Amino acid sequence: MKRSIQKHMLVTTLTLFMAVWTITLVSSYFSLLKQSRLSHDQDLKNYALIIQGFSHRLIVDSEANDSGKSIEEELTYEYDISMAFNISYQGNLVAKSIRAPYFPNIDSPGVTSIDLGKSDESKTWRVYRHYNEIDDIWITVGETRESFNKLLYSVILQTVWPILAFLPLMLFAIILGVRQSLKPLKALAYEVEKQTPKFLNTVEIGDVPQEVESLVHSLNLMLDRLKVAFENEHAFTANAAHELRTPLAALKTEAQILQMHDIPQDALKAVQRIEVRVDRATHLVSQLLTLARVEADKHLKKAELFYLDDVVLDVISELRQEAEQKSIELNFPVPNKESITGEPFALNIMIRNLLDNAIRYSPSNSKVDISLEVRSTTILLSVTDHGPGLSDELKAKVFKKFFRTANSVESGVGLGLSIVHRIAHLHNATINLADARGHSGLRVEVIFPKAV
Repeated sequence: MKRSIQKHMLVTTLTLFMAVWTITLVSSYFSLLKQSRLSHDQDLKNYALIIQGFSHRLIVDSEANDSGKSIEEELTYEYDISMAFNISYQGNLVAKSIRAPYFPNIDSPGVTSIDLGKSDESKTWRVYRHYNEIDDIWITVGETRESFNKLLYSVILQTVWPILAFLPLMLFAIILGVRQSLKPLKALAYEVEKQTPKFLNTVEIGDVPQEVESLVHSLNLMLDRLKVAFENEHAFTANAAHELRTPLAALKTEAQILQMHDIPQDALKAVQRIEVRVDRATHLVSQLLTLARVEADKHLKKAELFYLDDVVLDVISELRQEAEQKSIELNFPVPNKESITGEPFALNIMIRNLLDNAIRYSPSNSKVDISLEVRSTTILLSVTDHGPGLSDELKAKVFKKFFRTANSVESGVGLGLSIVHRIAHLHNATINLADARGHSGLRVEVIFPKAV
């Protein structure tokens, strides 16, 4: 499985972030828990000091009345009802707040937790014991653990929820940041993908990250070398075509001149065979050059809007003489004009190969039907001959280079349909091979997308 830089960056960054986020959250929780407990204990101490301020009056009141008098009404307007207190004087309880439990005497002052048993007041209390040595007064202030925990969790929730809410935002920011960081690489890949053998341009460094500048530099050096190599290959191909066509044309001329002389019949037949083979060699050279040209293109170079039927009519005009030599009618009922986007020259080559094949394999005194059918989103070009047709097995093979049927007697070289297939692919068209309708022969359908 190929390694993904984006996936690696996301996994690494998110893992580190989640680890830091979890540590921060846990440490914040325990730190807040500790500080809240310390603050709560300090509140108990402050509450005890406040009660100490009026404890003398309570003791005087208790001596005048029964001990254990409730004085909650004097405190509820200012302090939380969850707080409770006991005041003991010389070992006796002299006052307590309403619903305050009886806190057992604890000899040592300070903060502690006590359990009051299983009565209705069976709750764990957090209490603070304050002792006034001068007046021998014990003041016990406490609050249930339940009340404290409610307040604590409320404070924790208010403190922690922004951290929790921050998580998805940070995850989104990290993912977006990683993708944005890799955008220059995608742009670089797009620039490289646009390169074709005929159009090799150096890639601009521009916004490319520093880390890949050396890669871009090496890539540009390679593109320069490829450009030189393709230019040399193109020059060689052009020169080779010229050098091959010239002697072939001269050889054909010589053969034609020789046929004009009075020579033995056997020699005449030999010269005629030479002329046929020269024609086949010339056709082979032309097809090879055409195939090399269309296979070098990855995209259409000069796409334009044009009428497909105009191209068909041009090809028919070019091949009419060849068809007339075999008394073949080229039947093309011109439809309403419909435009497509493509290269007229390339489509001229494609249609020429289709008609050339149809004429070659159709018997004399027959016809080749060409039609254009305009559909809702496509245009169908079909070429139907009256030849022997193809079996289903052969239909799957005819697009291969240099493929010819075993019983073929025609002078083709097996490249025509390969060229057709390549040009159709460049125009986002599809090709279907079917049997002719109502007679023997092959029906080739090329389906083009309509121009938008």
